[in-house]
Amino acid sequence: MTWHIVCLAGESDKFSPKLKRGGESLIVPFDVPEHPDSLQTSVPEVLARHAITLPVAAHHFLHAAIAAYTADVRVPRKGSFDGWTRDITLHLVVRSTDGWTENSVNFGRLLSFLTGDLFSYLWSERFSQTWAWRSRWSCHTAFAPKVKCSANALISR
Repeated sequence: MTWHIVCLAGESDKFSPKLKRGGESLIVPFDVPEHPDSLQTSVPEVLARHAITLPVAAHHFLHAAIAAYTADVRVPRKGSFDGWTRDITLHLVVRSTDGWTENSVNFGRLLSFLTGDLFSYLWSERFSQTWAWRSRWSCHTAFAPKVKCSANALISR
């Protein structure tokens, strides 16, 4: 069974992939504030505190990492073909697919090494808004109670 981790870019993004029989999906909407089942992060606050502005590609990479982390935490291993290795497709939103598509293999190998799962990616240019960090943003994890991650480990001085 393939799990589809579907990233959405804001409240107006209504993308929904067509799933094959037996496929499951998990929605990870970015910039959908105040959802009861949200993943919250301190990344915007930490970046602001250190006066760091990330390029758009770094924001997209962070979204991909959060989506992969959400998949690792929320997709059950039970039901996978060997009881451990999950088949996961990440549907990621980027401003431009240039650079992402050709690097998908390396990114997939990295995540497969870290998690023991099979990852594939579908990059989509549905990103229509100008990216701006909100003071708090959330992404819905569909199943879960709140999951928190901190950026303090990413930036230390």
